[in-house]
Amino acid sequence: MELVELKSIWKKANMLQTADHEVSAEEVHRLIKKRSNTAISRIKREMRFKIWFMGIIGVVGMVMSPLMLILDVEDLPLDGILSRVEISILYFLMSAIIFTFSRLIKDTHDKISNYQNSSSDLKTAIEEIIQLMHRIMKLAVKIGARMSTAIIIWIAYAVLYKNDPFAFDLRILYLIAIAAVSYKLLSLLETWVQERKYGKYVKILKECRDELEVVNNDSE
Repeated sequence: MELVELKSIWKKANMLQTADHEVSAEEVHRLIKKRSNTAISRIKREMRFKIWFMGIIGVVGMVMSPLMLILDVEDLPLDGILSRVEISILYFLMSAIIFTFSRLIKDTHDKISNYQNSSSDLKTAIEEIIQLMHRIMKLAVKIGARMSTAIIIWIAYAVLYKNDPFAFDLRILYLIAIAAVSYKLLSLLETWVQERKYGKYVKILKECRDELEVVNNDSE
C-alpha cells in the first residue's frame, strides 16, 4: 500500500460515520505494522544467508591460507604474479575481513530483531532500523570497495615491479590512478548491489514511517 493510497483510505475512514463499520487508527496501525514486519523479516532473511555464507568462507579461508605454505599446492590463483607468502597473506587478510564483516552483519541482525520485538513506539523502532540499515549498507560499500581495490593494487604492484626493486618513478602514478579508478568504480558497483538487495525493503520501511506520521497527525 503506497503512502498516497493510505492517505486516501484514512481520509475516507474519517468520513465514515456508520454504526456498523468504522476504520480506526488502531486498525490502520496494525496494517502498517504488518507491512513493516514483512519487510523486516525479508531483510533478516537476506542477512542470515550472508552471516552463514561469509562466516564459513572466512573461517575456511583463514584455516587454509597458512596451509598454502606447507602443502605442495599447484596452480594457485595469482601464482606467478605473487609469491606463495604474499598469496597466503592476501588470502588470510581477505578471509579475516570477510569473517569480521559477517559478525558485524549478525550484530545488526540482532539489533533489528530487538527493535522489531520491542514494545517501544512503532515509528521509533522503524526509524532505528532504517538507520541501522543505512549504516551497514554504507559499511558494506566501504569494505567491499577497499578490499577489492587493495587486491587490485597488490596485483598491479607485483606486475609493475616484477623484475625491479621498488622505486619512486612513473609507476607510482600508475598505481595511484589504478587505485582511484578502481575504488570509484567498485564503490558504485557495491552501492548498486546493496540497493538491489536491501533498497526496496528500506524504501518500504520509510513509507511505513511516513504513513504512521499521517495516521498520528490525523488522529490527534
